[in-house]
Amino acid sequence: MKVNISGRSYEFRDDIQHYIQKRAKKLSRHTPNSLSLSVTMKRQKNSYTALVNHTTKRKIFHANAVSNHPTSALNQAMEKIESQIRRNKGRKKTIFKDVRYQIKYGSTNSKRLRREILKYSQSLDEQGKQKKD
Repeated sequence: MKVNISGRSYEFRDDIQHYIQKRAKKLSRHTPNSLSLSVTMKRQKNSYTALVNHTTKRKIFHANAVSNHPTSALNQAMEKIESQIRRNKGRKKTIFKDVRYQIKYGSTNSKRLRREILKYSQSLDEQGKQKKD
């Protein structure tokens, strides 16, 4: 995973860069199809703003956080990204479980879907028989 670190009117110290790399490894464990992580820090009068974008193959996660200290702003933004990833994983699992449940226990929608699949497969069989004749 590529990690882009940039600052607007802010220079990153080595320990903060190392911390970002460590958090990026942790994120890549949660999402194995991670492409990049970009972290941007802005410094305004007495506050720091952390902007974090995490890009995967199918989704982009965004988070902003404002704090008086740069590491706390960074922590808040990274926690927001992690919670978005966990929430997204949970949605995928529940959708899959719902579809499996509907097909297994015969929801009205799944019955209609089965009928359509049967009609389609029967029409394909008839077309194959006509071609042979």
